[in-house]
Amino acid sequence: MGHGRDAVVYDLGDGSVLRRYRVDYDHSNEVAALRHLHAQGFPVPRLIAGEADGRDMIFERIDGPTMLREMMRRPWLAGRYARQLADLHRRLHAITAPSGLRELGREGDGADDRTVLHMDLHPDNVLLSPNGPVVIDWSNASAGPAGLDIAQTVVIMTVAEVGTIPWALRPAVWLMRRVFLRAFRAAAHVDPAPHYAEVCRARLRDPNLLPVELRRINELLARA
Repeated sequence: MGHGRDAVVYDLGDGSVLRRYRVDYDHSNEVAALRHLHAQGFPVPRLIAGEADGRDMIFERIDGPTMLREMMRRPWLAGRYARQLADLHRRLHAITAPSGLRELGREGDGADDRTVLHMDLHPDNVLLSPNGPVVIDWSNASAGPAGLDIAQTVVIMTVAEVGTIPWALRPAVWLMRRVFLRAFRAAAHVDPAPHYAEVCRARLRDPNLLPVELRRINELLARA
C-alpha cells in the first residue's frame, strides 16, 4: 500500500494492514501510546497485533487519502488543512501521557506539561477517512511538553524534501507550504519557538537526511 524511510505497509485483504519495519526495534512506545489513545477516544488506527520487539505490527485498515495528498490536489485549501492539523495537536496534547512512554523535553519542564507527543505529526501521517481524520505512524510516540511536538511539525514542514515533485511544480508547492506553515503557527495552541533548537539538533542525528534537508536544518538552527 505504501512505504516510507523506515517501513513498508501491506494490505492483508481482510480489513487489516501489516506495517513491516525494515529493522527490528522496540515497539513499546508505539504500543503503549496506541492503546492509551484508543481508550481515550483519540483518532488512531486500532492495533490488532503487535509485540514490543520485532518488525511487524497489524492494524485495522483506514480508507482515505493522506492530508498531504489532498492538499497537493487542492492547494487552495492549505490553510484549512493547517488548522485541522493544529486541532489534532490540541486534542492530542489534552491527553496526559501514560507511564512507560519515553521522556522528552528540557530540564525544568514541569510534570503538568507531560502530554502525549506524536513527534512526526505532519500531513502525510493523517488519513482523511469518511469518519474524520485519523493519525497514523506512532513509532516516535513520547511524553513531554506540547510545544516540542508543534516545533517538530514546523521543522519537518520547513525542511522536508519531497523528491517526487517535478521541478516545474516546486515553486507552487513552496508557496503552498508557506501558506500552510503560517496558518498552522497561527492556530497552534502553544508557542513552539522555545523548542526549535532542541528539535533541530535531534533531527541532525537522523541518518536518512538528504543533503538539502541537512542544509535547511542547519540554517534553522542558526536562527533558533
